[in-house]
Order: sequence, then structure tokens, then C-alpha cells
Amino acid sequence: MIYALHDAASGALRSWTRSAAGVPSAQRLAELGWAVKEIADGDPSGVWNPVTLTWDAAPPPPREITAYQFVLRFDPAKVVALQASQDPTVRYFMTLLDYAAKSGVMVDLDSERVAAGLQAAIDAGVLTEEDRAGALA
Repeated sequence: MIYALHDAASGALRSWTRSAAGVPSAQRLAELGWAVKEIADGDPSGVWNPVTLTWDAAPPPPREITAYQFVLRFDPAKVVALQASQDPTVRYFMTLLDYAAKSGVMVDLDSERVAAGLQAAIDAGVLTEEDRAGALA
């Protein structure tokens, strides 16, 4: 059994224990403004949900690579074409990649900005759907 000690009003998790001996008395819980939710065995390694008073599965880690690794996913002619593009969204995307490369910021393969940049490059005729699939693999 897991005893989740949470804020009675908001549901925010304050602590948890697998031992009933670790649960404060009813008087102490009331003083703290806490409540206890008893949960049948489970894995408290996810993300506490203050609405359902349970742990949700942890989100998957971001798929991140360096800007250098990202650019290497395109053949050199495509990189040159991306850099030479006059499309403002493609130019902005390339500026962001340049900034990421210089500052060590990782490229999140699942971000909306990466998706928008790749779509702009496809719309501008610089990349193909296959290029996008290869870049995001």
C-alpha cells in the first residue's frame, strides 16, 4: 500500500510512504491541511496528478540531438540549399540552428519549431517529405 500525503485543498503531493507508521495522526494532518490517499501498490515514479490523486506515467524523455548532428542528417547539397533559401521561415529556422550550434542548445526533434522549420523548407521546395522523415528518425 502507498500512502500519499497531499494538500487537502489543492491535491498537491506533500509526501508519500509505504508504511502506515509514516502517516501522521489525523490531528496532525488536520493541522497541516493535508489528507491521505491510500493507493494499492503501484509505482510512485511517475507524475503526481492532483486531480485524480494518483501517479500518471512519466512523459517520455525529449528526443534531443546537437545542431551539428541534426544538420548531418541532410546531404550537403540540401544544407547549402537551406542556407541559401530566401524563404523567411526557412531563414529563421536556419538562424535558430546556427544559434543552437554556437550555444550548445540541443535540437528537440519533437518541437513545434523544428516541425514548422522543416515544413517551411518542404513548402519552399528545398526539402522533401523523405528528408523530413530522415531528419526526425
